[in-house]
Amino acid sequence: MEVNVSSDKSHLESMFPQNDVMYICICVNSLKKDWKNANPLTFRFNFER
Repeated sequence: MEVNVSSDKSHLESMFPQNDVMYICICVNSLKKDWKNANPLTFRFNFER
């Protein structure tokens, strides 16, 4: 399954509460190098916690 996530701050702000944007950017950037091996369910859990 392919998952498209933009690391653009304004795009993230439209999808998530503003106070979570910085955490999400860090999460996206940390997974970017291993994106193909990342588990989408784990990635989603990280967003929502």
